[in-house]
Amino acid sequence: GSNGGQVTLNAVSQAIDGDMIVDSVSTLNLLMSSNSTFTGAINSDNTGEVSLTLDTSSSLTLTADTYLTSLNNADSTNSNIHLNGHKLFVNGVEFTE
Repeated sequence: GSNGGQVTLNAVSQAIDGDMIVDSVSTLNLLMSSNSTFTGAINSDNTGEVSLTLDTSSSLTLTADTYLTSLNNADSTNSNIHLNGHKLFVNGVEFTE
């Protein structure tokens, strides 16, 4: 498609399982708060723009490599991000725990 989509998803106290696919003409702004969890992969084809914001009570568990344009994690220790043997890239740089 040529028109794409611009999505802001506010996950409050939500459990999300599965993959989020973002194509080259789309953007996703994912905001997770209040003990929300995400298990899956986001933008695994590395084609779209994705911004992820996590509060200290929310977590991300990967099931495949994930590509983000930006990451804002309120947990300075990053203990709420579980790579699970997969890779997380933020703006082209591999994230390390």
